[in-house]
Amino acid sequence: MNAPIGVLDSGVGGLSVLKEIKKILPNEQLIYFGDTANVPYGSKSPSQIRLFVFEILKYLKTQKVKAVVFACNTSSAIVLDKAKPCFDFPIIGVIKPGIREALKIMKAEKAGLFANNVTVESGVHDKLMQEMSNGKHGIIGKACPDFVPLVESGLIEGPEVERCINKYLAAFDNIELDTLILGCTHYPFLEKEIQKACKNKIKIINPAKETAKELAQILKENNLENKGEDKKEDIYCVSSNPEKFKSTASLLLNKEIENVKLITF
Repeated sequence: MNAPIGVLDSGVGGLSVLKEIKKILPNEQLIYFGDTANVPYGSKSPSQIRLFVFEILKYLKTQKVKAVVFACNTSSAIVLDKAKPCFDFPIIGVIKPGIREALKIMKAEKAGLFANNVTVESGVHDKLMQEMSNGKHGIIGKACPDFVPLVESGLIEGPEVERCINKYLAAFDNIELDTLILGCTHYPFLEKEIQKACKNKIKIINPAKETAKELAQILKENNLENKGEDKKEDIYCVSSNPEKFKSTASLLLNKEIENVKLITF
């Protein structure tokens, strides 16, 4: 089926998911929507986040998408279950795929979670991990509000990034962990630096990779794959400041991004 796949996030973080989708589904056209007017979602109320995400979903529906990925942990935690019954295309989030991967490898009782305030406070990661492990495992979350501004500005390495990572890792100093889930799609752009700070003691889980695999499976099960039809160019949409997005996205994706549309509601 030659129809686009929507990928939404509060800013540039969801590009980490887009990168993984493009690796395993190279024939698919993607419409990426970064809600740059309202980034970061982690500082917004749940009712505000629901409003923002539903407006984006309505827009993506006008673009005749065949599926949508919430490339954002906050919207996955707050909006996903409410959105699914309201639209006639599959919608998947990034939380369950990451927890599923963590459970495959973790031996400690608890996994660590780096996320934003809203996601940590929602407790959804801990709830899902307990459900999926029959109560054997849980999550200890740490809010990392400084990570998103760093990535949004294109700063993904260097002394400032290292200091920030070490500050947040200190929350786990007296806790036995062997697994750390990156609970915000901005954070995989810092994955190399986070792994360096953890040395080899902790395995970093990037849910973007598992989310892309789940999307591929859903397309196959629903006969929605693009089976050789001409692929159209990917489209990038933002709710404000397209030039800034173009610059940062080009840096993060290591390729020049040209087609950026400004969409306001």
